[in-house]
Amino acid sequence: MSENNPYDPSIKPHLDKNVISELENQAEGLNLDELSDVDDDLETASSPVRPETAPAGRRPRQDVDDDYDEDDLPDDFLSEPLRATENAGRTARSDEREAARFLDEDDFESISAVDADLGLDQEPESLREPKRQKAENGSDRLKGKTRRLKRSGDEQDQEDDGEENDSRLPPAKKAKPTRSLFFRFCFSLFWAGLGLVIAGLAALFLCYAFFSQDLPSVEVLKNYKPKTVTYFYSLDGEVIGEYSHERRVIRPLSAMPEHLKQAYLATEDANFYRHGGINPIAIVRAAYKTIVEDSIQGASTITQQLTRAILLSPERKLERKIKEIILSFRVESVLTKDQIFELYLNQIYLGHGAYGVESAAQTYFDKHVEQLSLAESAMIAGMTQLPEGKNPITRPEAARERQMHALSRMVEVGYITREEADEAAAEILNVVGAKPNPNTTVAPYFTEHVRRVLAEQIGEESLYNDGWKVYTTLDLRAQRAADVAVARGLREYARRRGFKGPIGRLEGEAAINAFRSAAEAKLRRGTLQPERLYEAVILELGENQSLKVAVGEYEGVISKKNLEWILPKGALNKQLSVGDIILVRIEEPAAAPETEGGLDRRAALASIATGLDQTGLSFILEQRTDVQAALLSMDLADGGVRAMVGGRDFGESQFNRATQSQRQPGSSFKPIVYTAAIDNGFTPGSIMVDGPVVIDDPGTRRRWKPLNSDHKFLGPMTLYSALVASRNLVSIKVLERIGFEALDETARNMGITTTLPHSPPVALGAHGVTMPEMLTAYSSFPNQGQRVDPRYINRIEDRNGRTIVSYEPIFHQAISSGTACVLTSMLRGVVAQGTGSSVRPLQRPVGGKTGTTNDYSDAWFVGFTPEYVTAVWMGTDELKPRAVGEVGGRASGPIFLYYMQDVLKDKPIVDFKVPSDAVMTPGGAFGICYKEGTVGTGISETVLEAAPEEDFMRRDFEDGFTDVVSEDYSAMAPESALATENDFQPWPGQ
Repeated sequence: MSENNPYDPSIKPHLDKNVISELENQAEGLNLDELSDVDDDLETASSPVRPETAPAGRRPRQDVDDDYDEDDLPDDFLSEPLRATENAGRTARSDEREAARFLDEDDFESISAVDADLGLDQEPESLREPKRQKAENGSDRLKGKTRRLKRSGDEQDQEDDGEENDSRLPPAKKAKPTRSLFFRFCFSLFWAGLGLVIAGLAALFLCYAFFSQDLPSVEVLKNYKPKTVTYFYSLDGEVIGEYSHERRVIRPLSAMPEHLKQAYLATEDANFYRHGGINPIAIVRAAYKTIVEDSIQGASTITQQLTRAILLSPERKLERKIKEIILSFRVESVLTKDQIFELYLNQIYLGHGAYGVESAAQTYFDKHVEQLSLAESAMIAGMTQLPEGKNPITRPEAARERQMHALSRMVEVGYITREEADEAAAEILNVVGAKPNPNTTVAPYFTEHVRRVLAEQIGEESLYNDGWKVYTTLDLRAQRAADVAVARGLREYARRRGFKGPIGRLEGEAAINAFRSAAEAKLRRGTLQPERLYEAVILELGENQSLKVAVGEYEGVISKKNLEWILPKGALNKQLSVGDIILVRIEEPAAAPETEGGLDRRAALASIATGLDQTGLSFILEQRTDVQAALLSMDLADGGVRAMVGGRDFGESQFNRATQSQRQPGSSFKPIVYTAAIDNGFTPGSIMVDGPVVIDDPGTRRRWKPLNSDHKFLGPMTLYSALVASRNLVSIKVLERIGFEALDETARNMGITTTLPHSPPVALGAHGVTMPEMLTAYSSFPNQGQRVDPRYINRIEDRNGRTIVSYEPIFHQAISSGTACVLTSMLRGVVAQGTGSSVRPLQRPVGGKTGTTNDYSDAWFVGFTPEYVTAVWMGTDELKPRAVGEVGGRASGPIFLYYMQDVLKDKPIVDFKVPSDAVMTPGGAFGICYKEGTVGTGISETVLEAAPEEDFMRRDFEDGFTDVVSEDYSAMAPESALATENDFQPWPGQ
């Protein structure tokens, strides 16, 4: 063929190096779609083209791989030269692809070398020009072509082999554009990050779903009622008892000073009002501190702390922390920020049993929260994270450091200036320390009794958690008078029993110092309580019969005058020595400084001792026996119990002998027998014979011969005189005449709930009763026949001040007013002329009755004035003969006297009222009352039954009988002072 024949098979397609370089330069700014078009153009540029004489309307062939139909061409067009040219081109392209598989994309010089080896660089200029023009659109097609050639590999070779058998080939796949290594890295990083985000979100969702299953509802916070203190108040509004599991006093946020709130925000959560429940920045900061600096830093917000305190436990576990975060978001959705803050400040524990800022203010500074200074607020806020280890009572230095931290944070946040912080830091704080528990110091037996009653009614949990306000009937003044009276009565009783010597002995200075240290630890709030007994060690014996002693860190003296009661037994040095342990009480100087509840240890008390060159306290030597005492006093106007003493020392024994003990009342039960007699035909003038009697006791099926306490018989006497003298035999005869049924009915009406035995000794009080029963029965006498039941509570309010229940006085018409008048006048005679003469110094209208059991194990005095009825008991917890060894008038009567003198000293003197169905007649010390129409009448024992003297005085009683005696007659007034029908004295005002 000629040289210019375009279809000469010797002509091979090729790309000029210049064209490749130009295409390369122009392809850099093309997009992906344009690159695809350029790729097709490059394929066309490297293939044989149809002759210029191709039919009109058809574009030149780009490649034999393109889809075309041979039937569309002229017959002479498919000539042998053309086929040869096409086969040669096909072979060249195959070789080209094979070579390109091993080339880099940018190695265009290698591609040109391949073209030269194949002989393609000889292609005519007429075939190159169209390819060059199309290649001007972009050179990156060549790069795509190269990549496509590399990827095709053997598959492309297989397709080329198949073209010899089939001229119709499928279109070639377009090559993907080239991306730089950095682009591919960023692209991969993006998808990896997206995958991690999706995985993290999925994990969070699964975690949320898992830990949300058993979470408590935050809706309860809308009506949340924190555990608060139940307070018991006295009649005058003083706190006498506090009961709680958490000592908390709720105060509104508006009542708290601004600097206290700011101190908490600065130290605990400065962004509280800006975050939604958790503080991510704080969490990251805490994690960094933990990991990098190996130090623990808190990251909990105020919301998280509140959530943990109320809805979760304080355990340190990841599960609890996750739940805390979930609940914190929920809490923020149901409560406002101020509501959350208020709950938090009332909920947190601040050490020393104080929950909430109000309780902390009272505990540490004896103030209400609104009275706190900036310095005090900073100290309270500073101790929040470690309340027991950072409070000013147990760790003052640590508390001071936390206070400085709080003030610094307030300056950093901008709440206060540096000058204000410095001023607060310089303030000297008066930390009052732990206040004495009123439950054990004010009226312990009374408050404990009320606590038990309420616990039965509302339950222990409600009592300790629901913040009740219980307004009791206790009168603090009367209670203090009762405490002093019982203590004095027990001291006097102990002295009458004689000094028994020291209660212990210490050898050596080391033992003495150890004893003093232990005693100091027992002192309450650094005070010595008047009327309280303390163990002291003797340090020195003075030359003038005095002693130097120590109670803990206190040192003082016992002067000779305070030792006189033991000196008659012998010289002091024969009874006591250095190292002996004795009981003392403080002798309070007349002008001694005082604090509530005792003498302040910081006050310098002047010594009244003589003989020792010592300035200190003055003590009194005392002694204690195993005898206990109890007192119960009730206001007759409303039945309110004004005072209660259940034993000599609540710290020693919490058993309440005033309410829980059932003891024999002895002769103090006789007025109830006489009341039944007056209602069944007897009068004060009825004549009874005080003589021996022998009784067949149906209860024991044995014969019984009772005796009077003096073992004497006084013969015929009036019923009035028999009660005044407490004659046993008359009481038994009266009971025999009226019967047990009459006594049972009268006793029940008067408030005796104990079932009485149907046995003659019941007339002498030989059965157990409680002190409230005796108090109720005696209230019928001065109240004109109306008994009043003892009350301990006036009303109960809830935590919001709403009255839940009120306790009104309960009166019952137990006996007629006339009968009550009769017994009142008879019991006045007991005090004025009989066994109750120890109460006579009261010099007021007063009635009462003594009571002593036959073995002197129990001693009573139950008495009344127009204002109060009071019962006093003395005895031991274990029943044993002669445990007291004294009659009721001598042992218990003085306690009644001391109490009533103190309680009534500022009250005007009033007299008992005489009802309309009674009349007063001359007699006794103040007159004798009769029921209207009964004067000169009444059942009388006028004739003695004749009996041989040997039978009358015989002592052949069966073994095992116990004589039941009454009062020691020697304690009465002289016999000549006994009232008789002919010994009249005018009634005052009559």
